[in-house]
Amino acid sequence: VFVPRGTYHLKDSLFIFSNIWLHLADGTVMYRDDPSKLMLLGVYLDPNGNIVHSENCKVGGYNQIKNVKISGGEWNGGVKSTDVYNNKYSQMDMVFRHGENITIENTTIGNDTSIHSVNFDGCRNLTINNVKFVNHYKYQGSDLSYYVDKSKTSNASFAYKEALHTDYLSTEDGKSNAK
Repeated sequence: VFVPRGTYHLKDSLFIFSNIWLHLADGTVMYRDDPSKLMLLGVYLDPNGNIVHSENCKVGGYNQIKNVKISGGEWNGGVKSTDVYNNKYSQMDMVFRHGENITIENTTIGNDTSIHSVNFDGCRNLTINNVKFVNHYKYQGSDLSYYVDKSKTSNASFAYKEALHTDYLSTEDGKSNAK
């Protein structure tokens, strides 16, 4: 899927399925209008043809999202530095769960206050190449409950922040299945 140069306002999450290459032309910006929505979410079709969000982790192994490539342009989460004190928390920019053969390259991702800009849970064969993460702000608003480290009671606004987060699957004996 080729997205021509321009600024595109995402009012809801954009879904991506297996076996898709999403390429943004140089100068293309995907701009999130509603920070409470994910920007890009890996999804799959169940046996009945229904769209199932990967955030639900309904399929084990690496079978939810496969053979995906995201390249070019910019993914702008819609958060400015002045927003972090004004209860403007954002969701993650991209989420992929239980997938394999996923590439993100030659793009810029940022302007968010989420825990992670890009989140891979239980994925293998990932390639991240020439990706620039920018303006990944530490949220300072009043509703920090999702990512506050509750063990640090002396600093209630402490929050974990990772622009890129990856988890891997393991077998019952704890050995990694990751490649």
